[in-house]
Amino acid sequence: MDALVDSGRRSHSKPAHLHLDVNSNDNRRSRNFNNDWRASTGSYGSNVSSIAAGGGGSNGNANRSSVYGFVPFTPTRMSFSREDNTIQQQVQQRRALFTAHLPFSAVAPHLKSHQLVSGMLRVNKRNRSDAYVFCEPYNADIYICGSRDRNRALEGDHVAIRLVEVDRVMREKLEKEEAKFARNNGHPVVRKPDEEDEKEIIFGGEDDVDLVKPKYCGVVTAILERAQNQTFSGTLGLMRPSNKRHQKRDNDDDRDSSPRIVWFKPTDKRVPLIAIPVEQAPPGFLENNKAFENILFLGSIKRWPITSLHPFGVLETELGSVDQLNVQFRAILADNNYLNGGFSDEVLQCLPPLPWSPPKESLTVRRDLRSNRCFTLDNENDGDHDVALSFETLGPESYQVGLHVADFSAFVKPQSPIDKVARDRASGIYLHQSVPLWPEALLEHCTNLVPDKDRFAFSVIWKFNTSYKLIDTWHGKTIIRSQAIMTPKKLQAILDDGNDENQIDDGDDEKKKKQPFIRDIESLYAMSQHLKADRRNNGAFFLAEKQLEITMMDDTPVDIGTKPEYKTADILSEFKILANTGVAQKISSGLLDVALLKSQSPPNERKLMELARYLRDLGYVIDPTSAQTLQSSVDAIENADAKAVITTLILKTMRPIKYFCTGSFDISRYHHYSMNLPLYTEFTSPSRKYASMIVHRQLETVLAGEKRFYLDHEYVQKIAQHCNAKEQSIINAREQAQHLLLSKFLTSSRQTSITHDAIVVGVQEQAFDVIVPSLGLERRIHVMNLPLRTSHYGQMEGVLHLFWLPGVPTSDAMVEQADFDDRDDDDYSMIGDDSYNHFQRHHSDNGGGSSGKVSDQTVHRLSVSENGLLGNSNNGSSDNSVTSNTTEATASGATSPTTKRRPRSMSLRAVNGESLASQQQCTIPQECCLVVRPFDFIRVVITADSIRNPPLIRVLASNPFVHHEN
Repeated sequence: MDALVDSGRRSHSKPAHLHLDVNSNDNRRSRNFNNDWRASTGSYGSNVSSIAAGGGGSNGNANRSSVYGFVPFTPTRMSFSREDNTIQQQVQQRRALFTAHLPFSAVAPHLKSHQLVSGMLRVNKRNRSDAYVFCEPYNADIYICGSRDRNRALEGDHVAIRLVEVDRVMREKLEKEEAKFARNNGHPVVRKPDEEDEKEIIFGGEDDVDLVKPKYCGVVTAILERAQNQTFSGTLGLMRPSNKRHQKRDNDDDRDSSPRIVWFKPTDKRVPLIAIPVEQAPPGFLENNKAFENILFLGSIKRWPITSLHPFGVLETELGSVDQLNVQFRAILADNNYLNGGFSDEVLQCLPPLPWSPPKESLTVRRDLRSNRCFTLDNENDGDHDVALSFETLGPESYQVGLHVADFSAFVKPQSPIDKVARDRASGIYLHQSVPLWPEALLEHCTNLVPDKDRFAFSVIWKFNTSYKLIDTWHGKTIIRSQAIMTPKKLQAILDDGNDENQIDDGDDEKKKKQPFIRDIESLYAMSQHLKADRRNNGAFFLAEKQLEITMMDDTPVDIGTKPEYKTADILSEFKILANTGVAQKISSGLLDVALLKSQSPPNERKLMELARYLRDLGYVIDPTSAQTLQSSVDAIENADAKAVITTLILKTMRPIKYFCTGSFDISRYHHYSMNLPLYTEFTSPSRKYASMIVHRQLETVLAGEKRFYLDHEYVQKIAQHCNAKEQSIINAREQAQHLLLSKFLTSSRQTSITHDAIVVGVQEQAFDVIVPSLGLERRIHVMNLPLRTSHYGQMEGVLHLFWLPGVPTSDAMVEQADFDDRDDDDYSMIGDDSYNHFQRHHSDNGGGSSGKVSDQTVHRLSVSENGLLGNSNNGSSDNSVTSNTTEATASGATSPTTKRRPRSMSLRAVNGESLASQQQCTIPQECCLVVRPFDFIRVVITADSIRNPPLIRVLASNPFVHHEN
């Protein structure tokens, strides 16, 4: 194959034409697989034809090494057949469903010439036919339409993209929609909403390309890198989960022949179904596959030929029953590429002899601060004691404050085994089960700044005058000795109680005086408030959502509430920000092209402007001009509930914070929006973030007067990209873990038998969005899941009229979510059923749902015109919630004892002249109508299933026209 590729490459002298493809105006439908514009790969077309039968990769990239745990996608060759030669011949004869990936030797030069671009691929959670690749040079998303254009790339893959004409892609997308419409006898195809549809609310998620035309479109030409040893959690099935069109055929095929493959269904619906050799099925599976429905496995993808709709893979291991908490946490870690929490002997051999103490010669290269009074701060109470603070009065005119960060670079040498493992992990993840960044022995014996132990530190020492103006800054390596460990809760108690010396955890030093510590804390708090006020005046952005806190007891969630906030948390956070800012300035000036910084782009301008208009109609004015004006607008809102809701919506327009290398971006993109700072970095979190290790090494290089860093800017940028991907994985894992624990809490505490207050934040034609403040839930409620006679959307007023079936509880009428799997978009529906038969034959050669019930009353909804229920609905009556004098009750007749019952139509709207608690009765007898408007309060019923994979939490509007059951 190498010879073929090399020969093909020598036969062409002109560079390939890979940039925006706008030359052809042919109207080719996606079912035209011959002479398709997606396969127009220019001068290297002959190169890729030689690897068409091979599927996902080429030998050209086999020898490339990864700098951060990602590897070139060169799938392992697996034998799914007893006659491999026969298979290869059959593969070559089958119709290609995908375009062959380009070899790396062909991709690399075109990336350098910018004829191809690259980036990390992400799949739309709600519409898995859509994917996006963020292109750093363009600072914009490239839209990938459908599985075919995605070309077998998975979530998180680093891919090469060829730009194509946007109008052409959108025209083909429209043609596919029209074809679906025609196949459905002229009726629109309505897909039942699943849990991902219900999780995304207004202003969240990806843009709807049908409403917002993408700026760029592209097709995947190669998978450059994929996470090493990537596995997925999921369940095993005997038949392929499919839509109704294939269900009967699957059953017939199953009866006619014994299966050659079984199907692995990943928990993450963005991952395709994986064909597994039947020989790998667990004992007893073929005889009784129903017994394995709630058993979680780990599976992996080994190869994906261009002739196959689905990839082939293997079962890696059996995790256990889905009802076991530790099993589900292992699955969450695996799905986010945190599989192994241990460390090899090779890594542990990198540690110094234990127990460790600083050698005497270290005092010659470090500033000795062991006599200075300092204490360790633990903001998260998680055991990572890597930051300490010290305070000293230098005289009547000045103070000295030191922030001391554990010096991991003294123990971790570049390119050592322990350094490589930490680089691959990028960040520690701490859930019910954790995967730390560093071995516990290193933390416990060498780096944790625990009381009465000498520790190496990297320190930033500031000198302030009595007006808290910064006079001088010193950076350098030190040796310190902490005297106590403090949390924000303990610090708050000290400030509140004045002289509560018991809040200080003593070390072994009996001579330590407690009273000076209290004065230090009071002084540091005063300085932190001054620093925070300065940042506010300089335009910093402080908005943040309240955090949910789940209390565990014996591996069971027993309580839930909002995480307490302490003002004293500002002590650590403000001095961390000051240190990170100063270090960013230091390393960016000393290492112009390789400094590792953090930036945040401005919010999504379109979303933010739409939000401003939306809120203005509700009586709230926000100024999106800058971070400062946005913050001031929210600060001016007096109603706490409204402020919390608006904060949530604003944060959905924000861009993620990212690491980057200065040599890779223009200086105009260094700015950090939330901090409103030109330069910022991550210096203060070495226990959890590998990026801090790189920053420490860069600062050490600058302080030593060296001009060159040991890594070039391309390598540093790769590390930055990997850290960004891992940060997103951690966010996902935390959300999944919280979702899991919340579902178990709701189930075990019978919270599903009561109703909760929710706030409507958005209204659409067939759904409305709510936030449940007490549980931190955001959900979209679809009207098809409610016991309604009908519904009507008033587009001019932006309200939804719900006509309820009296006496029918919501829980009795909800539509079950579909069991069939809809991962396969309609790119291949136009090919014909022969593609599926090809796939089945391919499995054979390689050896290798129901729709849910719906209430009859819900299915046969009454039309508005037939029943005349609305009457003159646009005469202004829609401005007020209309209710019946029927006694309000919940689906079960219970009311949450933890929340104060609100008037049914109480609203947060601030429109002049509008009643906040309208209680009008029905204008039509037995109308049973409720009008849902943005910022209304509404009662909701919550259902939870913690045994389901993934766990399910549903929020549905409670029928206000149900009598108490007693």
